[in-house]
Amino acid sequence: MKIIKPYHEIMNMPEPGEILKHIERAARLCYKSEDKIKEGSAEELIKRLSMLGHHSVLEHISVSVRIVCDRGVSHEIVRHRLCSFCLSGDTEVSEILLFKWSLKKLWDLQNDKTENGILKLIKLRSVNVRTAKIVPGNIKKIIDSGMKEMYKVTTETGKTIKSSMKHLFLSEFGNWQRLEELGIGKKVVIEDIEQKHRPVRVDKIVDIEHIGLEQAYDIEMDTTDPNLMNFVADGFVVHNSQESTRYANYAKDKFGNEITVIKPFFWKEDTLQYARWKKAMEFTEDTYLNMVFSGATAQEARSVLPNSLKTEIVVTANLREWHHIFKLRCSKAAHPQIREVMLPILSDFHEQIPVIYGDIYDKYSYEIQKNFKSEK
Repeated sequence: MKIIKPYHEIMNMPEPGEILKHIERAARLCYKSEDKIKEGSAEELIKRLSMLGHHSVLEHISVSVRIVCDRGVSHEIVRHRLCSFCLSGDTEVSEILLFKWSLKKLWDLQNDKTENGILKLIKLRSVNVRTAKIVPGNIKKIIDSGMKEMYKVTTETGKTIKSSMKHLFLSEFGNWQRLEELGIGKKVVIEDIEQKHRPVRVDKIVDIEHIGLEQAYDIEMDTTDPNLMNFVADGFVVHNSQESTRYANYAKDKFGNEITVIKPFFWKEDTLQYARWKKAMEFTEDTYLNMVFSGATAQEARSVLPNSLKTEIVVTANLREWHHIFKLRCSKAAHPQIREVMLPILSDFHEQIPVIYGDIYDKYSYEIQKNFKSEK
């Protein structure tokens, strides 16, 4: 069993100077004061708007952060539904009757007050991963994931899709894997509408081409059934971006035949509480591995896995939503472990763009410097 501390990685924050210039251009467009743009004017304007609570201009820049934490913390993070994940805007999804929509078009429909009722009528093609049947899926929300580094994936049969490296695809083994884990030569599940009885099959990835930054979108499906939390995009079966205990088999060599857990920082290693926690984790690992070795599937054995289990999640949000997240999750009223994750991220954001996050950082600067300084 591995015991680690939580950590994070900022994946795609633009240069601080470019962030401020971009926000200033957007803000001055609103006030038609573009003629006042000069050296140093961006920081002054943004500081003034922040003091007035005019944070809407911060929505024009998004940042992605990879967070390694326990599953209790990750479940709190995913409640921020303005955070999201990762397919190109021109990606096409199909209705059950094969009419196609681009993700950008669905995003526009959602935000058009005269048209957003249409989303409730659209039934997307989803795959029941247990039966391999195509079923109708309901859209809950279209999510703007901001600008992301995109890659064009091409398969042996000529299917293509543009996604980030972190997006999840259904692999030939029936588990969800990120594009970066798959790579060239690996096989993924695609839709094959010519097969009536089993309309999905596997196809080999033959090329992954980096194409640069593009606006990215995602779909939140309206279901609690883990078998249906997917949709068919450009013929590929895709899913959102979080490590799944349903398909991650920790009894395999890929995971070192062990589980990894996040150390609870509020207990010192020489305390009785920590000793009891560690003993419980070791017992859980032993129980899990014995269940798998005796024939249980990963999705069956995961029922014994603890809240302390390590997971990874990629969170993309615009600067305004990050401000909201820090305000809630860095507060002393928040759970200690989510503060352990969020205070170092706040420290990094403040280091890059203090004019935006200084008001929150100042409240916790002493605590961050003493206990939660980001390790680089």
